[in-house]
Amino acid sequence: RMLMVILLCQVLLGGTNHASLIPETGRKKIAELQGQAGPGRRSAQSHELLRGFETTLLQMFGLRRRPQPSKSAVIPSYMLDLYRLQSGEEEENLQEISLQYPERSTSRANTVRSFHHEEHLESIPGPSETPWIRFVFNLSSVPENEVISSAELRLYREQVEEPSAAWERGFHRINIYEVMKPLSERAQAITRLLDTRLVHHNVTRWESFDVSPAVIRWTKDKQPNHGLVIEVTHLHHAQTHQG
Repeated sequence: RMLMVILLCQVLLGGTNHASLIPETGRKKIAELQGQAGPGRRSAQSHELLRGFETTLLQMFGLRRRPQPSKSAVIPSYMLDLYRLQSGEEEENLQEISLQYPERSTSRANTVRSFHHEEHLESIPGPSETPWIRFVFNLSSVPENEVISSAELRLYREQVEEPSAAWERGFHRINIYEVMKPLSERAQAITRLLDTRLVHHNVTRWESFDVSPAVIRWTKDKQPNHGLVIEVTHLHHAQTHQG
């Protein structure tokens, strides 16, 4: 399904075979019109149908006009890997990539969007001496007519090459919280646990966490988006580290 969306963008922006964008009924209608009208009129009618279909696509993607992608735009490597996996390209090179999604959620989705956290990070007091770090994601570009079926937070963690004595034989627990009420002068921040994962420190890989309840609250229910908090705890020493 993701492959369909990406290919439509490529054909719309730079392709020349516009007939592939037109549904079967539309192609039949064009053929009928071309048989009934002269060359000039046929060209105008075909152009009108293509413009109408382009408008439909732009509305589907939440765009007002045909985008002009910058040559300097950086596509996240994870999104490229996901595209190649869905299209069947270079499967032999994707063995170590974690691209697993809940079957029920992905069966209903036909678009994948990615967002990077805002550069400004804020630390908030946690239950231990080490503060938590709050990550904020701007989701205002999600079109009103899109329904979020699932959302995940992906974190890249690196192997601890020279662990200290306290960390060399243990596991980390990564907890993801939604900030329900931000920190104020009178009260601590209020959070709720969204997902948790037990990981070993001696591995470099991507970790995926389900944050669907928070994203649906922000987009569908129009609740305030105060961001997410990441907590990393070492089990044996009850020590919290900023993530």
